[in-house]
Amino acid sequence: AHLVDHVFPPLPVRQWVLSLLKQLRYFLRHDRRTVTAVLTIFPRVVEQVLRERAPGAAPKARLGAVSFVHRFGSALNEHLHFHCCVIDGVFEPAQGDDETVRFRETVLTDADIQWVQARVRQRVLRWFARQGYLDKDEAKDMAEWRNDGGFSVDASVRIEADDRAGLERLLRYCARPPFALERLEAIDAQRLIYRLTKPRPDGSTEPFLIHKKGRLFRLSSQVWRLSRRSSNHPSDRSLWSLVS
Repeated sequence: AHLVDHVFPPLPVRQWVLSLLKQLRYFLRHDRRTVTAVLTIFPRVVEQVLRERAPGAAPKARLGAVSFVHRFGSALNEHLHFHCCVIDGVFEPAQGDDETVRFRETVLTDADIQWVQARVRQRVLRWFARQGYLDKDEAKDMAEWRNDGGFSVDASVRIEADDRAGLERLLRYCARPPFALERLEAIDAQRLIYRLTKPRPDGSTEPFLIHKKGRLFRLSSQVWRLSRRSSNHPSDRSLWSLVS
């Protein structure tokens, strides 16, 4: 509610989602500098295409966005990826005295989104090679992999300016904790089951058993350590509170 009421103006918002190839996710899990770097590169590339596709936008026009780091998938699998809720256009200083900024709406095509995906892949691999996480030959090979080399950018969700309820649903989705409480069910005092809405990587959808002093505790401890060490993300704290 705060973001809708006090942060996002009544303008169209597009969700941009970035996933990286598995070979880079290890570094994302263990070095927060890599998360910061990717979360710097990604919005900058998005800003570039928004500026170029906004008729009349000035070279210094800027985007407006709120970003979320997700550390798990829907099956509680470890999968760090990024959600950015971006106003679908750019802001620039106004020329007149009656307004402080001017908004220029952007019209994007599928080709523009594909360009963002290719450009993000290029810049992220270059950064990882420059920092020594990959050697230059590895980065060059990954840049030439087919099907965008494991990088994925999705920007298909767009909320219209007057759909404030839709914007709130989107933001709540992006800020949700890893656990969905409605999918947890107690079997007895020591065991829970967690029901899945999407298949696991192996294709199975059966709910898995969680022992309160076993897997659930280990998972929550891992998230708690990440929370203290890095962003103190509210979704991480929610998971810790659930089982502590």
